[in-house]
Amino acid sequence: MAQTDSPLGEVREFYDFLGDVVPDQINATGSTAATATVVAGINGIMRVHVDDGDNESSMVAGQLIYEASTGFISVEVRARVDAISDSAFSMGFTDAVTETAGAAGMPAHFNTDCSDALTTTASTGAGFVYDLHSASDAIFAWAVDGDSDHACAPANLTCAPVAATYRTYKVELHDQGCGNKAQAEFYLCGDHKKTMTSAITRGTNLTWFVAAGNRGGSEVNLDVDYIDVRASRGSSTA
Repeated sequence: MAQTDSPLGEVREFYDFLGDVVPDQINATGSTAATATVVAGINGIMRVHVDDGDNESSMVAGQLIYEASTGFISVEVRARVDAISDSAFSMGFTDAVTETAGAAGMPAHFNTDCSDALTTTASTGAGFVYDLHSASDAIFAWAVDGDSDHACAPANLTCAPVAATYRTYKVELHDQGCGNKAQAEFYLCGDHKKTMTSAITRGTNLTWFVAAGNRGGSEVNLDVDYIDVRASRGSSTA
C-alpha cells in the first residue's frame, strides 16, 4: 500500500502482506541467498530470510521520505523470529535504503566478542536490536546521529525475544523545534520502554527498515505480520 492521507492529515505507509508478492515500494538487499518474500500464513506474512552462512544479513526498507522536522514520525513492526539460537534482528529508522552485506548489513548490531558494545552501520537512525553476539540475552534500544551513538545506547530493555512468538516494536521520533534534535521513544508490545532525548538531527531524511542476521550455521526467518509508518505532514515549528 502506498503513502496516503489519513483523516488526520498524516502520511501513512501500511503493509499487511495480503497478496502474493512484496510490494514494489519495498527495497530488499542482503548477502547471498538473502530474500524477502510473501509467504502463506495467518494474517499475511513477509518473510525476511537469511541463509545458513555465519554473519549473513537481509534487510528491507522503504524510501528516504521521512524526517522528524515535520513534527512526528513513527514505525511499528509486528514480527517474530523462528529460532533464537543463531539469530539477530533490528528494526526502526535509518538514513540508508540499503546496507552492506555480511555482519554489517544491519543498521545496528553487536560485535563478535560477546560484549554489549554496539556497532551502528547507520550514520543516523533509531530502533531496536537483538543480537546473539551481545553478552546479554535481551532486546536493546539504540540511536545514532551523524555517526555518534547516543549516550544511552545501547539501552537494555531487559526483555528477550521468544522463538516463533510475535511482538510489536514501535519507534517514535518527536520534533523539539528549530535548533534541537528530535526525541526518540521506544515501545515494546505497547509498553513504553525508553526515552532518548536529543536523539536525531531533525532534518535528516530517514526510511523505516527491518533487518535479520545469522550468527551461526542455521537459516534465520524473521516473519513480519505488518509494518505501519505514520508521519505528520507539516512542520510543527519553524
